Amino acid sequence: MKNQYLGHIVIFLVATLFAYIFSISPSLTKAKAVVTLQQEAGDELLVRMKVCPPFWFDDNSSKNSELKALYRNTLTKFIENRPSTNLIPETWLVKSITLDSENLIKEDYKTDGRCHDLSTKLLNHEDEKPAKIGSNHVSRLFQDDTILRVGVRDKQGFISQYDPKTQKWRGAAIDFARLIAKEMGKTAVFTRLKSLESRFTSLRYGVADLSISLISYTKERSEIAYLSEPYYTTGLVLGTFISDSEVDLHRTRSDINSGKNTIVAVHGSNSVVYIQNNFPKSNIVTTTTSAEIPVYVHELMADPSRENIYYITDELIASRWPESRIVYVDKKRLLTSKDAYVVAMGDLNLLPVVNRVIASGVVSNIYTTSYNTKFSTGSSVSE
Repeated sequence: MKNQYLGHIVIFLVATLFAYIFSISPSLTKAKAVVTLQQEAGDELLVRMKVCPPFWFDDNSSKNSELKALYRNTLTKFIENRPSTNLIPETWLVKSITLDSENLIKEDYKTDGRCHDLSTKLLNHEDEKPAKIGSNHVSRLFQDDTILRVGVRDKQGFISQYDPKTQKWRGAAIDFARLIAKEMGKTAVFTRLKSLESRFTSLRYGVADLSISLISYTKERSEIAYLSEPYYTTGLVLGTFISDSEVDLHRTRSDINSGKNTIVAVHGSNSVVYIQNNFPKSNIVTTTTSAEIPVYVHELMADPSRENIYYITDELIASRWPESRIVYVDKKRLLTSKDAYVVAMGDLNLLPVVNRVIASGVVSNIYTTSYNTKFSTGSSVSE
């Protein structure tokens, strides 16, 4: 009899478990988007939204456009259904989109697990003739026909810089993006990106249509975004900072692959992967951006307990640093034919346009010319 009761209890518990799993399954299998804040000031409207992928969504293995579509559709419905306002939905247009984790004002921002918070600024065009709400209203709200949203990183020397005084961008990547936008008959609008990861997250959520931010081609990256043909060939170099030009900077791979050596590189970059694969015995110190590499190297060099301090980064970056010396490994640099910059896109339809601009041959000239131009705000870049 006890076994019979026990069996009933087990069946009840299993049934209850399945019922619970079924009840929460939508949150596990479907992406969600919730508006968390709205602030209206004059003809501007700020809408903050939390967008969450499915529980088992792999953010690094798919060009999935579900999150972008969910964000855009949720915002459109929110605008159409806003109560207590005299401004009709058809007159609002998206001005800018940012990942809150990339907001330069919120330095202490912490991401909420797998979810991302998006802040959208909208501008009201009440004086314009409103369009009818229909299947194309989402595209109109986001100004798809007139704007190309480009993700770039600030303070990248001749690559890309933002001037807060003039509120204008300049640099090789900026000119490149404007060429692409011109080819499409659009205007390029730039979004600041801070982290390496955000170059691809911004595409996944529709914050940017494409990202031009010193992205080197890798097979892994080709699986999470559409990558263009190479527009600038480059390569990694091993270097150090030393003012004495008489010091011999030729090493063997066994010399570098030693626990006595410390190598500084940008966290999450190809440089770290290279160190792990080629110099696994060396000590790795990582930075957030390559602009921090010179500071870290000099600080480590001042520590008497450490012997040899090196860095690995892109040749294009290292060549701009004063007192930077290239270290030759087995009489060669670390340059490889695989190191080339590409544009990352979230939409396959952009790929032929970007490749057409690259094939014109103008882009390499833009980078060469910009490389020889010294900007007043410095020349630190990140990879």
